[in-house]
Amino acid sequence: MSEISDGETLVSRLFDEFNDNEICYVVSRKYEDLPDVPDEDDIDLFVRNGDFEPALECCRAVGFESRGKGASSRSGHLQRKAMEALRKPRVAIRKLSNSPKEIYHILTRDLKMTPLGHRNVDMWGSGIHLDIRNNLAYRSPMDGSRIPVDQSVTEYLYERRSKVDNFYVPSHPDELAHIVSHCVFDKEGTFGPYYVDRCDQLVEELHANTDECDQFRELLDAIYYEAGDLVYELVRDGRYEDILDELYGFNEY
Repeated sequence: MSEISDGETLVSRLFDEFNDNEICYVVSRKYEDLPDVPDEDDIDLFVRNGDFEPALECCRAVGFESRGKGASSRSGHLQRKAMEALRKPRVAIRKLSNSPKEIYHILTRDLKMTPLGHRNVDMWGSGIHLDIRNNLAYRSPMDGSRIPVDQSVTEYLYERRSKVDNFYVPSHPDELAHIVSHCVFDKEGTFGPYYVDRCDQLVEELHANTDECDQFRELLDAIYYEAGDLVYELVRDGRYEDILDELYGFNEY
């Protein structure tokens, strides 16, 4: 019997903490070997917005911690400023007029990096990296900014999740739609060996289940709009690395 590592113990404790506190979360991809996590990988978590702060507290309670200030803290700063402006508009206007440099940075840096309402927090513990988000958003091929998908796509991720061992994973349609979009947008159209194999597996699962196949097509329509049918055909045929180029050539996308 192999010895259980500190990382495995920490990950198991985290899922116990999430479950005990009824946190609505999903491990979005590369979850097959959990709680064991390869050195080169991280754990990608989506947490429903209302549970986001309690989820971070759970992470800290078992030993994960943040390092420095990233996009998430800038996004949180921006959201606090927005709420302050709504509550005290005259005070906000006076501060804006006195702090033009800060407003310039908010508009040119913070808004470009994270859309309002999108949260992304990185935490570490025992060599394990957690990438925690509250909704699905992918990098724009045009300028690199993160663009949120239709909120229904994120909600399906939570509503159709299922428990495997001691943690929650997406349904087959939700996982396939997510990893295809992750590779198309975040990885500039490149599908590594793991993603090709996983997509092949999920496509086979969907072909055996009419309802799941319909759900997948619905997700693609919500993410790719008029190009949804095109993406579906390319995925069905295993032409994953042709998707981005085909989207560029699609006259309605």
